[in-house]
Amino acid sequence: MVNLACECNAIAWSIDERIPRAGIRYVCHCDDCQAFAHFIRRANRVLDANGGTDAYQLPASRLMFSRGLDNLSCVRMTNRRLIRWYCSHCNTPVANTYDTSKLSFLSVPLCALPAERRDEALGPSSGHVWTKFGHGDLSRVKQVSIPAMLWRMASRIAAARMSGDYLNNPFFDPVTCKPICMPRHLTFAERSELDRKVHGVASA
Repeated sequence: MVNLACECNAIAWSIDERIPRAGIRYVCHCDDCQAFAHFIRRANRVLDANGGTDAYQLPASRLMFSRGLDNLSCVRMTNRRLIRWYCSHCNTPVANTYDTSKLSFLSVPLCALPAERRDEALGPSSGHVWTKFGHGDLSRVKQVSIPAMLWRMASRIAAARMSGDYLNNPFFDPVTCKPICMPRHLTFAERSELDRKVHGVASA
């Protein structure tokens, strides 16, 4: 069991991981992850020097809360279906999901887990994804196959639907399959301002 908590300790959650591990650890450099880090004003803590977010993708039923569900907030950075969850008090990122538990996807940013503990707790990183959005020279880093990752994710979603495990998702109501709190939708102007920060362009 890997125990995590937000900066202000309002939320505590655990990843029920064991050997062999069910999840995959990777570093995501996509512009959406970077924009989110700026949105919660935690870019210096969440992003590495190349704009990457160390994350762990696993079955949603493997994440459990011991306190603080009522302290969660969430946001949709675009019109796409991804929701990003964070502490409403200290802005620590908690997880990323789709907008319904029927699509049982869960990715956990690992900034709440000290870097020196990550390899032992969740295994070494499998590599980097979406490096075209990163900063600096990423030509020599190990790349994770995007098609392979998407296939793994789709297989997990299908398996959860068939087994009913998709209902064991703490971010969603088990009856309606809707998020336990209403996501904020960023406006075009808000997202544009965040994109300027991602790309290092000063506001006019």
